[in-house]
Amino acid sequence: MRKHKTKKLAAAAALLGVIVTGALWTRSEMKVRAYTQQSEEHGDRSVLPPEQRAAAILRGRKFERIWSERNQRNVTAELIPFLDDPLDSLRLQAVQALSELEDPQAEAPLQALLDKIQQAKSQSQRAPVAGVPEVNLRLALGRIRSRDLKGEKRITSMAQSVGLSLEELARVSQQTNSNGGSQMPESSGDQIVESIVDTLHSMAKRGEDVSSIANRLALNPAQARKVKAASLPSDQEVTAILDYLSHGARRSCVRRPSEFYPDRCHGVCAAWPAAT
Repeated sequence: MRKHKTKKLAAAAALLGVIVTGALWTRSEMKVRAYTQQSEEHGDRSVLPPEQRAAAILRGRKFERIWSERNQRNVTAELIPFLDDPLDSLRLQAVQALSELEDPQAEAPLQALLDKIQQAKSQSQRAPVAGVPEVNLRLALGRIRSRDLKGEKRITSMAQSVGLSLEELARVSQQTNSNGGSQMPESSGDQIVESIVDTLHSMAKRGEDVSSIANRLALNPAQARKVKAASLPSDQEVTAILDYLSHGARRSCVRRPSEFYPDRCHGVCAAWPAAT
């Protein structure tokens, strides 16, 4: 009798385990799908009257000039004010630039911007900075906060900043890359993969071996070349980055390589079409 009861309890426990495992998998899969579906947060919704366009162009040129001097001096403090720019695309470029610099000085302004978006959403209002998707801010903060970590620990930390495990990040990467090569942003997954590829490139430039992580994330050929380009001479690195851009892996790109690599592009960027 006792043996029969024990078997029934074991069977019930096994069934419960299957149910729990299935529920966790379903929840995980829902997160992955949410990141690989089209997002309405992306895209520049700024509509400027003609009299403001000239000023916006001048601000854009100022941003490019400041960014081009980042290797000569610390430009973080000068880029932070662009987080409040009226132009969506310029705000987004500021978030991406501050993320790439990994300067802890930018953490508080980025967190304030994220808090502003979340507060607007909680009040059922349109996000006040619609051109800056929440996922980009979370990734920027995740990259800055994980700057002292190495290897897989750093990528895991960045994945956690957007609520993903490393395994879920790999699935997002696989599904995003299987969706084709559109030049326009289609999902938050595109933003996540782009940020991870940029971070791996930066880690590789500092001498880290990130090949195992890149393999685990199933990067597409252009993304893999972008990561490996960190060890190449400047002109070859730029060529690899251009290939990465033209392949469509960087779908949310709103900037030309010459704007971010003006001191290393030489003449190779001259044929790159101007951002619209």
